[in-house]
Amino acid sequence: MHRNPIDFESVDAYYRLVEKLESEESITDAQWDDFINLKGNKLYIEKNNIPTEVINLIRDEMTICYDPKNDSILSSKLSNDIRFQIRKRYQTNKDAYTEHIQWLKKNTRTLQDSALNLAKRYLPDKMHHLDTFPNIFFHGLWDGSANNKGIFVDIILQYDFDKRRLGSFIAHELHHFMMKSDIDLLNVEGVDKGILWAIISIQTEGVADMVDKSSIVYENSDWWLNDQYMAFLNYAEPVIVELNQYIIDESNSVAHSESEYRQVLQNSVGHLPGQYIAEKIKQNGRLQEVIDEIHNPFTFFFIYNEIAVQKGNIPYFSKVAIDYLKVLEQKYIAGTYN
Repeated sequence: MHRNPIDFESVDAYYRLVEKLESEESITDAQWDDFINLKGNKLYIEKNNIPTEVINLIRDEMTICYDPKNDSILSSKLSNDIRFQIRKRYQTNKDAYTEHIQWLKKNTRTLQDSALNLAKRYLPDKMHHLDTFPNIFFHGLWDGSANNKGIFVDIILQYDFDKRRLGSFIAHELHHFMMKSDIDLLNVEGVDKGILWAIISIQTEGVADMVDKSSIVYENSDWWLNDQYMAFLNYAEPVIVELNQYIIDESNSVAHSESEYRQVLQNSVGHLPGQYIAEKIKQNGRLQEVIDEIHNPFTFFFIYNEIAVQKGNIPYFSKVAIDYLKVLEQKYIAGTYN
């Protein structure tokens, strides 16, 4: 397996800007442009379509958070603005984060091996092979993502998740690189594109969330963002109810677009209700069945529904909806679609 060097340039540069502001020095336009155009930052911004105004907002937040001259402004914002709470956290825990960065630099192979092993745990044996480990870029712009250019990881989240399972945040994204579905969205009937996008996305994110989030997001977890993530999960049940109706519509020849499904899923790209469904499957001891059949995204829904119907106290998909999913399964998995 080929391994590319891990890129720490963007996160190192972020902390140089932090120290500059802490010394009450301003960040010049030229310095900011140089920072934003570092390879890791530039790719992360471009591939996630982050608007210029958001990037400029980060610069303003950094100035308010780290320049001591702005302490009075900061104190008025920290209590109720999550963006400022996150931005300040880079500085509050700077020693821990920078120490972890140095550890990661010395243990890149250990990090990659741990991430790979975690991803494999949630994939069948036939999907364990990886020719090239994707590029990894650490940054300080918050959040993370993956695309054809690599895996982009914010140092705060990297640190938080590493403390539970080393490499688990990267493993979540690596899972996406390694998982293979029997359905190719580029080769489906137009009328089915919306619903199949939703089915695949919900299963893909739901299983990958077991790689990382199951170890950090749960009732009474001490993770500092747990309340926000648990609140997010609370939206899952009404989403399932609405999704059920959309599938019923499809069975009645009322097709919904990918854009409509994205709205139903609260723009979560499948995390809602994927993580909720996966958690219920895992709690009932049936996650391995889903992993074994991960190439077939419909299995995820069928197993969940068996559990939900039996329990009776969580939302389930109607017989009409399930029957229609079985029609789609026959069409695209059993090979009847030409």
